[in-house]
Amino acid sequence: DVELPNLVHLFQTAEGLREAKMPDWLQLTGLIHDLGKAIYLRGCDEDGTSSNQQFSVVGDTFLVGCALPDCCIFPEFNADNPDMHNSELNTPLGIYSPGCGLDNTFVAYGHD
Repeated sequence: DVELPNLVHLFQTAEGLREAKMPDWLQLTGLIHDLGKAIYLRGCDEDGTSSNQQFSVVGDTFLVGCALPDCCIFPEFNADNPDMHNSELNTPLGIYSPGCGLDNTFVAYGHD
């Protein structure tokens, strides 16, 4: 829910893991899993963590090297991705051949 403060989301995640009796390390991971957003907001150009340097900190999981799916969260920011300006990377198969298998693909991972 993008209407809730991120801190609420962090506690919900950690508490859900605790209620599910997940190990302590996973509960901690749930609590801090959005640190990338804080780095993004407080980042700097010198170390590459500024908003000028980062295309995206969190997001969806999708194959890279081919057209972005329409279901990506906040699609209005897709135009900021340099791959959007490369015609080879904007076809359904992009850099892949039919039936190449998941082991031969590159994936961008996100959790939102």
